[in-house]
Amino acid sequence: MAYGTAAGAEDIERYYTDIRGGRPPSREHLAELRSRYAAIGDRFPLLEITRAQAAGLEAALNRDDVGRFRCYL
Repeated sequence: MAYGTAAGAEDIERYYTDIRGGRPPSREHLAELRSRYAAIGDRFPLLEITRAQAAGLEAALNRDDVGRFRCYL
């Protein structure tokens, strides 16, 4: 099972609170997480990559039967 990732630096606290069952990260952990996101440009490319994969899959599935299939994330 994959939980994805925060869409950007502004979403870190909400995202980690959500995947931890409503328990927010400590201030220290949040600072570490923000530092990690800053090191990679304040965004993690997983969401962008997943959206591109979904668009490609949807296009391939609909090649012969346009509009029949839709990918949801």
